[in-house]
Amino acid sequence: MHSVLRLEFALHRGRTLLKQQYASGAMKVIRPFEVGEYALLQIASVTPGIHNGDHYELVVQVRGGAKVILLNQSATKLHGKRAGKAVHDIELHVEPDAHLEYYPGLTIPFADACYQQQTQVRLSAGARFGVLESWSAGRLERGEKWAFQGLSSKIHVQLENRPLFRDAFELSESPLEGLTDQHTLWASGFWHGLPALPAAFQNGPQLSGWGSTKAGSQYFRLLSSDTLEFQREMTAYIQQRWHTISGMQVPWSRYASGVFL
Repeated sequence: MHSVLRLEFALHRGRTLLKQQYASGAMKVIRPFEVGEYALLQIASVTPGIHNGDHYELVVQVRGGAKVILLNQSATKLHGKRAGKAVHDIELHVEPDAHLEYYPGLTIPFADACYQQQTQVRLSAGARFGVLESWSAGRLERGEKWAFQGLSSKIHVQLENRPLFRDAFELSESPLEGLTDQHTLWASGFWHGLPALPAAFQNGPQLSGWGSTKAGSQYFRLLSSDTLEFQREMTAYIQQRWHTISGMQVPWSRYASGVFL
């Protein structure tokens, strides 16, 4: 299956509107919700998940001054079959004074899944941006761990055509020392042009930490093997970020089932 979703947001009379959309294949959207000054849009799927051999394309343009929260309605399930690898290409463009937060939610690879994700982010001067990805080693509640064929993700963030941030991992059927350290859930985030939280590191049954880069951006990392605690930690961090950024409390569980609490 080839699925394409193109979205364009713009500011009109003080409100952020979804000005244009094009969808074919599995990915669909309905309408944005108004959350304060932000347009919150859920990406849904009309299929049970992404299968080996599928090609997904997501292109998002946020025009100057617009404020957008974009997230998946539920966790993304990666299905395995003998059909090569699934590819997901993501392009995010954020113009001056615009703000995009992208939370694709938890990605769960089933047995024999082979998945490659590439995210290209292009920021103009004065743009604000945040992304939070989360991953599972498999269907943990069924005892299925590290049974996929391959799992990879690459994020490239450019600011005015200059490299600002790079992040990547590639796994093949087993945990990678130094990436997950045997934990079965992991998350990574990056924010630019926004207030930074004080750097912190928490060591215990799960590991989490965040801090600032030399360019003034902020990163976030989380490792866990407990799904509930993993969701709780992510939710707490995002709520803290939003309180710092805007003083808002967003009811995340209403919009992204199985991702936030």
